[in-house]
Amino acid sequence: MRPVFVNASELELAVLNLALNARDALTAGGHVWLHARDAGPDDSAGLPPAPYVLITFTDDGSGIEAELAERVFEPFFTTNGSARAPAWA
Repeated sequence: MRPVFVNASELELAVLNLALNARDALTAGGHVWLHARDAGPDDSAGLPPAPYVLITFTDDGSGIEAELAERVFEPFFTTNGSARAPAWA
């Protein structure tokens, strides 16, 4: 694995959030896998030619319903019934 230039705190927060969300979505149990590998730029990504590291998450859960998948990037969107937007939102 090659060394990378990254804000370690931001990467840690992103990985932690992805792992916790994946774990919470596995209501009937299951597994979450994290993989990192050396990679080149994807031609469609518009990235300059350079070496990259690709981090992927995989789980063996059932997935999310199509109508909910359309909303996953909305601020404060959750499928947890008890969650609510922070007071400052």
